Amino acid sequence: MKKYTKEDLDQVLASYGLPAVENFEMIDSSQGDEDVRHNYILDKKYVLRVNSAPVFTEQRLRELNLLIRRCNEFGLKAPYFLPDRAGNYLHVIDGVYGYLSEYLDYPVAGQVKEGDERRPALLRERLALVAGFAQKYKGVGLTGTMSMYSLFELSPYDQLSGMDEKQENLGELAAALRLAGREALAERYEQLNGGLREKLKAVHWKLPRCVFQGDENFSNVCLDETGHIVGLFDFNMAGTDVIANYLANVIFLGRVNYVDDPALFAAESAQALYDRVAASFAEGLALVREHYAFTREEELACRMYAGIVLISGWVFVSAYRRHLEKPETAGKAAALLSLLAEKLEEQFLQEK
Repeated sequence: MKKYTKEDLDQVLASYGLPAVENFEMIDSSQGDEDVRHNYILDKKYVLRVNSAPVFTEQRLRELNLLIRRCNEFGLKAPYFLPDRAGNYLHVIDGVYGYLSEYLDYPVAGQVKEGDERRPALLRERLALVAGFAQKYKGVGLTGTMSMYSLFELSPYDQLSGMDEKQENLGELAAALRLAGREALAERYEQLNGGLREKLKAVHWKLPRCVFQGDENFSNVCLDETGHIVGLFDFNMAGTDVIANYLANVIFLGRVNYVDDPALFAAESAQALYDRVAASFAEGLALVREHYAFTREEELACRMYAGIVLISGWVFVSAYRRHLEKPETAGKAAALLSLLAEKLEEQFLQEK
């Protein structure tokens, strides 16, 4: 997909009745050759997003503006998509898809790096906001487009492969275990994944749902002058999800340095690393309960969804794979995975 010149951008802006651009910056957030994403920041007023994947339609962008309205009503600034002179949101040019939105001129939370004393408070603030949003908008304006975290029902990007992302990740973990000579552990994880999914399928379809922004990583979260979260942008991954599943994912979002950080992983025992995993989830779940009223069935499901995240969430799986590839950490990685499997089997899969 070509990169736009100033002349290209001026032509697009003219179709919206907007003046020519003076300064622009292109950010490439592509996910591979089949999913190219170019984002043009125009004079810090607008963002033109150009995608190769056909994941947006005119109706989809109009639906997202309704979600964006909810975010603004909730107190989180979110940039609206803008219609052109003809009232259309989506442009299809040379086989690629483009759309224009407002720009939020605030610093992003991504500047608060691991080890920064502000980070734990921001992680809690983000989780509290997502849980509070779910409580307020539970069941409101649900759409047929599923979020990036959705299991069983595929998000637009997962529809390209025909499989939800975590199922794909589990296959990669099993392959890495076999490559490391851990055939029995690979089989155990395939069975564990199947068992958890079978139990979740029995309740997944009837659990409460909400429409979410879909990707609240710190690169998409804005901070105000006091350092608190003021807004969200980049609604590419937005969609409906089971609230218990979505919250299970956000609980771990940005909180997995105990597995991902090579120095920390090397310094601690498998048991200590597992204890960190368990404590992180317990702390996150307690915070969620302060802002979202789980039913008993929902909370049990949230724990199982969290199990799926731990064994097949991308950040976890990529870390496990790296550790399994290194002789000095392979044994500890296998020990941690064995311990994790044992705890999940005891909690959810053994007959009571």
